[in-house]
Amino acid sequence: MQVEWTTQAQNDLAEVLHYIVDKFGLNTAVRVNGEILEDVENLSRFPLLGRTIFTEYNSGLEYRSLSLKRSSVIYIIEGDIVKVVMLWNNRRDTKQLRAILSGNMSD
Repeated sequence: MQVEWTTQAQNDLAEVLHYIVDKFGLNTAVRVNGEILEDVENLSRFPLLGRTIFTEYNSGLEYRSLSLKRSSVIYIIEGDIVKVVMLWNNRRDTKQLRAILSGNMSD
């Protein structure tokens, strides 16, 4: 399967990496970036690796979550494409995540 990142997901990753650079330095950010990209790449081979967290009933769109250390990759599977929708900080309220996803923010 092919992995695609939405603009939102790309922006989320950039935001996380900027934060890590500011707090922990460039080397740590490079390492974390590599870890995130490797975990996401695993989804191309094992797209059901993450658990279902929300299903949009009108479209049947199923949002899945792959937990990383402090964040989760939120994604959907569309045919033979794994679409990374966003990165989610696991310390945030999951009710907020459900509210965002119910607005169908994938692009």
